Amino acid sequence: MTQTARQFQRNCDTATDDKDHREWVRIALNQAGDARSIAQAKFRDWDGACDAASQIKWESLDHLAENLESFEAKLKARGACVHWAETGEDACAYILRVAAERQAKRIVKSKCMTTEEIGLNERLEAAGLNVVESDLGEFIVQLRKEPPYHFVFPAMHLRRDRISETFEREIGAAPTE
Repeated sequence: MTQTARQFQRNCDTATDDKDHREWVRIALNQAGDARSIAQAKFRDWDGACDAASQIKWESLDHLAENLESFEAKLKARGACVHWAETGEDACAYILRVAAERQAKRIVKSKCMTTEEIGLNERLEAAGLNVVESDLGEFIVQLRKEPPYHFVFPAMHLRRDRISETFEREIGAAPTE
């Protein structure tokens, strides 16, 4: 078993042994399910919408190379610069190079699981850059120096009081209820 797998197993054991944690996650998942049901009710044909979305996804993947080239051409036509990276290391190196060329001191990031997977934040911080997440959930776990708990709800494992304590400790925000 790899070190990562062992750590994952320890984290699982800790989380499943914690009844309060399990209850909070259950509540959060129920709230997400309720929100999904409300959104679903706004569609005349939910199943049809899901089928259409699935079809579009698979058609897009079937033509991925052409779609990416078209996307690149349209971005360049609007003045954007596009960089293709074969590896996460290549992507991080390119971003660090651009930051150095621009003499950046702070990087404001949007939510992106790819950057989590390639360790971009760690690389930027190691280079002395101040990285700030623009997504609230990502910002909360960033302040706590934790990885996202879930890719859609990165801070769903935290109760409001823990978030308030984090804001007070890390950024000096007054506590809230």
